Amino acid sequence: MPNTALTVPKLTKRINTRLGASSVGVELGNDDIDECIETTLELYNQVRPFKRHAKIAVTTQKKRYVLASPSVTTYPGIAGVIDIQFITRRTAPSHVDPFDPHDTALAGITLGSGSGETFGEISQRLAYTEDAARVVDSEPDWNALWEGNELVVYIDIPRSHIEAGMEYSAYYSNDQDADTGLQLIPQGDTGWFVDFATAVGMTILGRIRNKYGGIANSDGGTDEIDGSAMQQEGRDDMTRLEEVLNSRRVPLAPTSPE
Repeated sequence: MPNTALTVPKLTKRINTRLGASSVGVELGNDDIDECIETTLELYNQVRPFKRHAKIAVTTQKKRYVLASPSVTTYPGIAGVIDIQFITRRTAPSHVDPFDPHDTALAGITLGSGSGETFGEISQRLAYTEDAARVVDSEPDWNALWEGNELVVYIDIPRSHIEAGMEYSAYYSNDQDADTGLQLIPQGDTGWFVDFATAVGMTILGRIRNKYGGIANSDGGTDEIDGSAMQQEGRDDMTRLEEVLNSRRVPLAPTSPE
């Protein structure tokens, strides 16, 4: 379900309301609001990129795969791919998994009683498997880039007879027309996103008020406002909220022992 609370119009209204309603609407322009959103999204993407599964068959015969484009029914709101993990499906049990560096040409051969092998032969075969695992680096090369309005990933699989899907980590985009990327942000992070964007807006507003010396009041005079204090409050809020976001960082997946 899309996060309908995070759209550019709704974010603009909430930031303006929190910072002072009508007077802020005059002081903060659209470019300032865009800066609040972009700065917030930039930090969010660094800490909380999203993962998606691509239900595609990756084969040696094909190198180019489209992850996102206007023609794709469920456009995922991707700004760019930062990591790809390949998920293998062998076409036959005896085939080698090209995405597992510990899988060798001996894949599919199992030990068991009655195999007729001596302990020396078993030891030699296991030693060969271990040595081969050290030198085999069959993780496919990949490169993701935008080509016009299509996000494309090129994948080079080193072996044949393999099909695979993939899981990729990507950045949320800030599509101001459809708010596609913003609406993919989890509902639980909505409050954080609004708070941080407001803190960024506070620093911008403080800088503006320092420049002009205050805001006009209804009597025709000027209310003096300490823009420096507002800037500092905004920076303090940003530091605090960055720590909150870091506490929500998705832990790294466990690695296999060397």
